[in-house]
Amino acid sequence: MTSIVISIGICIIISGLLYIILVQKIEHAKSEPEVLKKIRAEINQMIVELNQTADRNIGLVEERIRRLNILLEQSDQKIRLLQGETGRYTQSVETYSKMKPKNILPLSQGTNRENASPSGRGEMKPVSEPVQEKSMSKRDKIITLYKQGISTNLIASRVDSTVAEVELIISINEDKKE
Repeated sequence: MTSIVISIGICIIISGLLYIILVQKIEHAKSEPEVLKKIRAEINQMIVELNQTADRNIGLVEERIRRLNILLEQSDQKIRLLQGETGRYTQSVETYSKMKPKNILPLSQGTNRENASPSGRGEMKPVSEPVQEKSMSKRDKIITLYKQGISTNLIASRVDSTVAEVELIISINEDKKE
């Protein structure tokens, strides 16, 4: 029986020593310097990650700014071209409005093949009666003038419309024919 008591005593002493060692290790792990070291290490890692993310984002923003500057330069060039075209268009409208014809005859009524000269040289005589433009719609006037080969700028000034509107009416008319 003494051997059992000695074995139990030895186990109790070893258990007590292990308890004391574990308590010291737990207290050491909970001590302020260790906790502060771990927190500092985590904060430093977070700062490194934030710096990397910020550098990447700055690079993306700089690239987009560069692209926007290129687009701005292109749009400025297009604006200058548009201003030049607008100036030329204004000049042509003024010129054409000064040259506005009094009566423009449709192609079908502009010449009369039956009244061709007897010499057979293909000379055409204009029809003496002018087209009743007031009875024609704006669309019909535009199409008639276009069929006569008159430019869209001149047609626009003649019917008091914009070139874009004239071109739209002409394209719609051509689409209907197809």
